[in-house]
Order: sequence, then structure tokens, then C-alpha cells
Amino acid sequence: MNEEQRKRIIEQETAAFLDPQFGQLDLSSYPELAKPATETFETEDKHGLNRVDTSGLGTVNRLKELISNPDRAALAELARDNPEIAAQLQEDRATEIARQFVAANPRYLQTDRNFERIVSYLLQKHLGQDLRIYEDADEATLALLAAGVWSVPEITAAFRNLLRQGELDSASNEPRYLTAEEKLRCEQIAANGDILTAIGDYVQARIGEDAADQVRFALADPLSFTADPKNREILEEAVWFCWQAARPAFTPTPERIAAMKRHIAGRFVNVVLLDAAWAAVQEAERDAFRSGLLHGTAESLETGQQSKEPDFDSLSDEEIARLRTATLREYARQQRNRR
Repeated sequence: MNEEQRKRIIEQETAAFLDPQFGQLDLSSYPELAKPATETFETEDKHGLNRVDTSGLGTVNRLKELISNPDRAALAELARDNPEIAAQLQEDRATEIARQFVAANPRYLQTDRNFERIVSYLLQKHLGQDLRIYEDADEATLALLAAGVWSVPEITAAFRNLLRQGELDSASNEPRYLTAEEKLRCEQIAANGDILTAIGDYVQARIGEDAADQVRFALADPLSFTADPKNREILEEAVWFCWQAARPAFTPTPERIAAMKRHIAGRFVNVVLLDAAWAAVQEAERDAFRSGLLHGTAESLETGQQSKEPDFDSLSDEEIARLRTATLREYARQQRNRR
């Protein structure tokens, strides 16, 4: 058998095998096994008449659009036509905005107290109202939504302000800000001379319950906590706060703070270093003040005027502030000249 005959036999056998009529089973007695015909969904019959009622689809799509992109005119029209649907739409919109806020602020702890505190803050800020005039916080959010202030940016701003004020609950493993009462307690302890205890209380309140428990119950070495670079910001914040409460002669001004930070020069802030920086600033202020007096005396001699001691009691607050600023500028100039 040559190659050509072999190929022809293969083609004939293959064609017979692939013939749709070859070897097929008769399924006429088993209609359930036959392949079902493709079903089509027609909304109209051959006469063009609707078989399916699609009148409600437009309203459903309109509601979805209004929830995602509310239009005041459309809402007003909808409220006239169907107040119940309009009310439900408002509730859905308020809930959707709250959901977006939570998704954008993972640090927010979802508690009833936090929600009510934020709603109360927005009511006071924008409407001058108290939360107690409403049945609940959910009803108040509808009033805020109607006023155009229940939005993700407004809720986020309220959240951050209240968080800084220590007015919101935080997760036990999250750092938090001190409440006004906690700050006052630390100030009083420091002012009474126990600055280290005040710093410790400040840090424990600031770092969160879990971390504070680890330090408090010696599950972690306190020194390892204070030496950890990631805790430096909180520790230095506590030292600055409590040190100022313990030094009543220190009046914080931007110029003095800047001068003290130049003296600290990036070193880890502690009580001893702040005392040294404050002493250096005081000395520089005295030097600059004496320099200013000498400069004024020299000008008086040149103009023939008689110099006299300045009367500090007669100076106004504005004049004292100007004098302090000029003194600190002179101190900064002297520091630059020494380099």
C-alpha cells in the first residue's frame, strides 16, 4: 500500500466518523434529553404590544441615580409626588455618606458615642442646635443633610478636631489625644513639682491602653519604650507640655520656642535639656536688652539727649512684645556671629 492509498483510506474513515448521521442515538422517545431550544425574552408581541410591564424600571434607575448624585430640584419634585420614597432616599443618602467617611478614615472607631459626638459637633457649628432636640442622631443627620453639611469633608474635619481634643474613643491599641481633664491633671501635677510623674501620666494616656498596660505591668522594659525612635514624638510632646506647666516664669512665644529648639539642635528632648535651653535664652535676652540700652545711650549722647532708665511699668503690652521680639532678634544675630 502506497502513501497515497493510505491517506485516502484515512480520509474516508474520518469522514464517516464525523458524519452527524453516523452512530447517532434516536432521542425522539426521550424529549427531556434533547437539547432545549434557546429561549428568548421578548417584551413585545408581533403586534408591538407590551407583554411585560417595564413601567417601574425607570423609577428604580432614577432612585439609584438620586442616591449617588442627589439633585435638590429632583428631590423636591419627588417629595411632592411620593413623600415616603423621598424620606427613604434621604436616609439612604445619609447612610452612604457615613459609609464613605468610615472607608476614608480607618482610624475612626465606630461607636455610638463617637457618632453622636460628631453629629453634635456639626449641629453646633453649622446650625447652632443641640442634639437633644432630635429624637436620635440619625434624625439629626437628615437635618445636616438638608442643610448641605452632611458630607465626607465636613465629617472628616469634625472627626480630626474632636480627636485632637481627646473627645473621641479610640481603639485600645491606637495612640490618642488627651482629654481636657487629663491635660489639666498633668498640668497640676507638674506645677506642684512632680514633673516626672506628670510626664509618665501624659505618656500613658497618649499611647493607648494596650501599650500603657505593657509598660505599667513591666511586660515591656520601660527603657526599651523610651529608647524606641517611633515613640520619640509622643515622648517629646509630653516633656514639652509638662515642662511648661512646671516653669511658671516661662512664657511661650514663637520666638522663644524657636530659640530653644536651636539650642537643642535635634537632640532628644528631656527636662534637663529644656532647662539648659531656657537658661540660654534668658541670658541671651538679658545680653540683647543690655546691648539695646547701650545702643540707645550712645544715640542719646550723639544727639545731646540725656538717657534715663526705662520705665517698664509704663510700657504697654504691645511695647513689651515689641521689646521681647527685638531682644530675641538680637540674640539670634549674636548666635550667628559666634559661628
